[in-house]
Amino acid sequence: MSNFLLFVCCASRSQLRKRILSSYSFNIFLIYVVYIQFFIKIFAVSIIQFRISIYVLEKLRKFTIYFFYFTLKRSYSINISKNKRICFVIKYVANHFSRV
Repeated sequence: MSNFLLFVCCASRSQLRKRILSSYSFNIFLIYVVYIQFFIKIFAVSIIQFRISIYVLEKLRKFTIYFFYFTLKRSYSINISKNKRICFVIKYVANHFSRV
């Protein structure tokens, strides 16, 4: 992988280099590599830090649900607490998207 990146960075200003650097799949590949390194550093350090990270992710998931819920409530000016069906649907959607 490093040889490929070295080739791309050291290539002359040709059409090939511009095409590789601007391609969608290459950008996705770089983002993928960065995220893999990020998650390895976070989750593979120790079991204690892994448990703390799971706790933080759970808190972020709950915050996402509440943020989504109150944003919709404020933006659409609906009294969501009286309409149980809308409240359930919003919580279900927020819960689903926060786990993805």
